[in-house]
Amino acid sequence: MISIKIDSNLKAVNGDLDMAIEKALYSIGVTAQGDIVKYMSKPDFTGKDIVDTGRLRGSISFVTPEKNSGANDSNAKDGDALSGAGEDRTVIIGSNVEYADYVNNGTLRQPARKFMENGIEPNAEKYQKLARDIFEGKV
Repeated sequence: MISIKIDSNLKAVNGDLDMAIEKALYSIGVTAQGDIVKYMSKPDFTGKDIVDTGRLRGSISFVTPEKNSGANDSNAKDGDALSGAGEDRTVIIGSNVEYADYVNNGTLRQPARKFMENGIEPNAEKYQKLARDIFEGKV
């Protein structure tokens, strides 16, 4: 007589996948936050510093579905950092400072500084590699 028993590991696999996704999102958020802050710490194309007081740079933060980063330094005020939860399988990076959009995208009198795009876009491959390494169990 032959007896066959089949066990499903689907719940464990899905749990591991969910943990890897959250780890990847959080790692990308931390890394991108650092890249934006680093970019903002240098003079931009106008030759001027993007940062006057440090409040905007200090407010750069991120949220994932499970976690939020908070402000990254003491120059940020309460409420400057993003809070809440991001959408499913998404990391949201930005600032709640009321003038962040004007500095990033410009106005009629002020050229766009594009600190978000210029801090993130050159590093896209780094974020992809980080996620790949997490999913492959290397990190």
